[in-house]
Amino acid sequence: MNDKKHLWTIVTAVVLASALLVACGGGTPDTPTEVPPPPTPAATPTPSADEHVELGIEYHEQGQLDQAIAEYEIAIELEPDNADAYRNLGSAYSDQGRWEDAAAAYEEAISLVPDFGEAYGDLVWVYVSLDQLPEAIAAGEEAIELAPDYTAAHINLGIAYNRQGRLDEAIAEYEEAIRLDPDDALPHYNLGILYEEQDNPDAAIAEYEEAIRLDPDHVTAHDNLGIAYYKQGRFNEAIAEWETAIQIAPDHANAHKNLGIGYADQGRAEEAIVEFETYLSLRPDAPDKEMVEGWIAELEEPVAGQGVEYSNAEGGYSLFYPEGWHYDEDETLVTFAESEEALKNDPGKASMVMFIAWSLDEVADGLGLEEITDPAVALEGMAESLEAEAGEIETGQIAGYPAVLTDISGDSDGVPYEGGLAAVLLEDRCIYGVAIAPPDQWEAFRPIFVDMLNSLSFFEP
Repeated sequence: MNDKKHLWTIVTAVVLASALLVACGGGTPDTPTEVPPPPTPAATPTPSADEHVELGIEYHEQGQLDQAIAEYEIAIELEPDNADAYRNLGSAYSDQGRWEDAAAAYEEAISLVPDFGEAYGDLVWVYVSLDQLPEAIAAGEEAIELAPDYTAAHINLGIAYNRQGRLDEAIAEYEEAIRLDPDDALPHYNLGILYEEQDNPDAAIAEYEEAIRLDPDHVTAHDNLGIAYYKQGRFNEAIAEWETAIQIAPDHANAHKNLGIGYADQGRAEEAIVEFETYLSLRPDAPDKEMVEGWIAELEEPVAGQGVEYSNAEGGYSLFYPEGWHYDEDETLVTFAESEEALKNDPGKASMVMFIAWSLDEVADGLGLEEITDPAVALEGMAESLEAEAGEIETGQIAGYPAVLTDISGDSDGVPYEGGLAAVLLEDRCIYGVAIAPPDQWEAFRPIFVDMLNSLSFFEP
């Protein structure tokens, strides 16, 4: 009903005629030639309602919504029964978030053309935005009855069903939209949101990835895919998605905040601060402003007693150790102790902390598994190789990556010890932390080990 017409303009050329008087030398002048009156200029035709609609569409497509609305309103003045003009007016109001005005415009279009299925389909989203879900669903069901091939009606009805918790019906509408238009990214994106709400991250990721394949510049799909990756512990992939979202739309505030979280989790404090500050500059009235400002303050202030920074380039990790301590490293393995003499002692005779990085393939091979997806499995395997007895496993995160920690006890060449064992699971490698101390020293030594663990950050080796 909205086939786009072309504006046309008539250019009228007005030619002004003039007479040339020629005087002859001597004698009586000839009778002057009468000058004919200039022709009356042709009247400029008044643009029709359709022409105002077309001009409004051009403004609308350029994002000039106020000008578009003005043109649609002129068209309605010229043709009060033009349902197309009312539908376009409703679309412009909707794009401005003027939901009440949009609803009134769509409803007027439907009153003029009761079987206007596309207008019903557009009205669904307006009702959803007004939180009028029963009206939205009624309009959506009417839309797909009148215009079953109108993809947007199925998408909007799916959103309304989703908001009511009718998830199976929502999925069916999105899938029908995909059947009608396999190249439309939007129903895939909406399915991603629905699956994420159902705590089905694998399905959500698949839909977000398909939406991006169809529309590589779909900013919110990149942002949401980053969140889904982050929840699965795929932190480098999450950061890549947020960085891409910002490249596409530098003013996308949420992507800046999410990227800041990703950077902070990786120990990239300065970069995280920049992203958080950018977020607040884009959303100065953000409801979480105070919380984000707190994050910035924490990143700007060094932790008291944090100690000396150590970085293992081959293992791709860094941490802080107590000032005055000594360390010895061998490829991805590093051992810390209070003195050089303690470093030379056998385990159990002195308190020491060790960190080592292994690829996940190496860890899996060592445990006879195809792959490692649970840090607790990696930790149990290490405890077994140390012939240590492990206690209750604590779960958490270190620098945003899944981590586990347990107390251990055992003996080394007949020398008893107590200690702690931790494993942090990255996308491509596992970082182990091991602390060993004489039994009477472990309780005092344990907090040092925990602080060193919590100071870990990771980077590409």
